[in-house]
Amino acid sequence: MDICCLVFALLLLVGGVISYGFGLYRYAHTKETTFPKKKEMIFLLAGLIGISVGFLLCNLALFLANPDWAKIENWKENTVFAGESVNYALNLSLALLFSFVFALSFALLWGNFYLHFKKEEWEDKSKRLNSWLLYGSIPLAVLSFLLFTNSYGPYMDYPLISGFVLGGDNPGFVTAHTHSYGNGVHVAFYGIFIVFGVFVCYWISDHYFYKKYGRHGMLDLIAIIGFLCGIIGARVWYVVGNYEREFANADWTQMFAIWDGGLTILGGAAFGIVGGVIAARLLQPKVDIRWGIDIIVPTILLAQAIGRIGNFFNCEVYGQVVSVDGWRFLPSWLLAQMGQNNGSGFLSPGEIHVPLFLIEAILSIVGFFFLYVVVGKLLLKWRRRGDVAGAYFIWYGIVRSIMEPLRDTAFNMGTDNAWSVINSLAYILIGLGIILCFHLYDHQKEKKSLLPFPFISLLFAFISLFLPFATSLTATKGSNEILANYMGYQIIFSSRAPGDLAAWIFALLTLIFSVISLILVGKKKEKIGIYFLYGSSVCALLSALLLFTATGNGGISAIGTEDMSKVNFNLSYGFAIMALLLAISFLPTGVLLWNTGEHFYHQHKKKKPVSHSIKKSEEESIHDEETPHL
Repeated sequence: MDICCLVFALLLLVGGVISYGFGLYRYAHTKETTFPKKKEMIFLLAGLIGISVGFLLCNLALFLANPDWAKIENWKENTVFAGESVNYALNLSLALLFSFVFALSFALLWGNFYLHFKKEEWEDKSKRLNSWLLYGSIPLAVLSFLLFTNSYGPYMDYPLISGFVLGGDNPGFVTAHTHSYGNGVHVAFYGIFIVFGVFVCYWISDHYFYKKYGRHGMLDLIAIIGFLCGIIGARVWYVVGNYEREFANADWTQMFAIWDGGLTILGGAAFGIVGGVIAARLLQPKVDIRWGIDIIVPTILLAQAIGRIGNFFNCEVYGQVVSVDGWRFLPSWLLAQMGQNNGSGFLSPGEIHVPLFLIEAILSIVGFFFLYVVVGKLLLKWRRRGDVAGAYFIWYGIVRSIMEPLRDTAFNMGTDNAWSVINSLAYILIGLGIILCFHLYDHQKEKKSLLPFPFISLLFAFISLFLPFATSLTATKGSNEILANYMGYQIIFSSRAPGDLAAWIFALLTLIFSVISLILVGKKKEKIGIYFLYGSSVCALLSALLLFTATGNGGISAIGTEDMSKVNFNLSYGFAIMALLLAISFLPTGVLLWNTGEHFYHQHKKKKPVSHSIKKSEEESIHDEETPHL
């Protein structure tokens, strides 16, 4: 019976997908500006019915194939719901009802998503209907998915499978932290989700490049380079942040064992963006880079949200242990997975880890629409090209700054999790720096007053001088044992820390030179004032360099720490953020130098004939400052 049901369901599903896809294709490639005509509508409706009913029957076949489920009256003892009753009839009914709703809403979501990008001619009424169906189907699909999958919770084994092994001695499915792969090829769901997220970024970005430049495929090689740079950066960031915990006393080859896990989004996104921008500059020199990053960078949030689903299967990105009672609105299978203790055991019944992976995934999706709609569209009057990309760093930095203190200590980066928090704050400062650079660049191009340049340098230098009041150095022993935390001023004014004292003096000179520069520029003595601004920037860079390199155990030993052997010293919040602020105070000078060099280059370069290989419409679009919006 279950086999017959499954075969019939698959026939309906395949037929529905073909019919629905054919109807979408016909309608997208016609010049019809209103609703689909009768013939296309028949294909679309038949496809929707086939997909929905077929998926419902697939779920029915799954229940029929497991008659033992009907005998299960209580949850298993080693789960978060141990001893709680299970209602088989209710679970079956909900699974069938909401699987139908999910398939219908999911098909509407992807169908209208396809039309949104492919349909070029539409009257306003039809376009509004497409938007309503597209955005309305998203919450319906998510809610119905959670409801129908909730019915399967009592019948699953935990932890859930996290991948599979092809060939070798032990082929088949594996769970998180199962390392008996033998000599087979291990395929992790985490990797599949990461690759799928990259494709989503590519599809959306490629569409907007097609609308602006008139051809597909401009991002093919750029996407590959950016992806590879992102993987390298994610691993480098993880190894650096967790060096003392995992790699200090291990075989050096473990640094490259990416298949065992260990990627951090903060490093991956930063390296990927830098690699992609460089590749775009070299491979597509005619493309407006600032317009391009405003389109591409926000889509990274979607890739991050999809990648976090892979973290769920890997039993990672967990929060602190809490009671399950406040989280029962989530699917039972998700909560049961959250009852895992780092994938190697179970918490006590009724306890789960806070699902940080889910919170971050939701905030990433919200951030994607916030960047495109609020920053990209509603703030169009005030923003500059590149601001949307800068706002990405600020958004994600804020999200991670909020989440890091809630992280389970087993997933901390570094000995006291300072590495993750510092990186989160660095993201905010990087985003702010990007926005400042673009605004200052355009400000000078418009030949306006230079007052903002020394003022910004002064502001960041002034704030940086207060950072040493925070914890600036951490003394640790072993992998997690924190011996002591020290404020920056304890180190700076120690007789054994001349490098840190020199860094503080240079920071103070940065502030003094910035004040003098601001006064001179305000009195219209811009030429002399700019030289003082250059001096403040040199002092800022020297101070930042010394803060990252000069801090050691000299100051600590003067304070009285005994037995300095086997003690590690790690930069903490104060010195690290101070160095970042001083580096940002250099940005106004960097913009001035860039504009000067650009002006010099354009005045002395030889004029070359204009290439006729680019269409006129494409040439005009290069200078178009309007950013497309969802």
